[in-house]
Amino acid sequence: MAERANSLAAGAIPEQGELVKGLGLFSATMLVVGTMIGSGIFIVSADITNQVQSPGLPYRAFGYPVLPALYLVMALFLEVQLLRYKPQYTWPGLIIVLLGVPVYWVWKKSAGLKPLSG
Repeated sequence: MAERANSLAAGAIPEQGELVKGLGLFSATMLVVGTMIGSGIFIVSADITNQVQSPGLPYRAFGYPVLPALYLVMALFLEVQLLRYKPQYTWPGLIIVLLGVPVYWVWKKSAGLKPLSG
């Protein structure tokens, strides 16, 4: 087993069906690009909201409500597939995300926030 791990670390080609722990150039690039785009979306949205001095949404999202619904369907599909094939890796992340729901409700109630109305 240790020999196989050392040969993979040295750049050997993995066998069919074997996963390699590591990021290639393309994966690393996509990770950075996705992070930059994602953070840009949230930072710009917060900036616009602060400038307008409004708790509501000052703009309309492209493709609303079709694209968000499509995103939710695809995310649910991926989650179900991960739970089906790799439950030992998927459950911890899912539990962490679901633990955030009661935290959000307590925070929202204590801050006195009202739901946004479009």
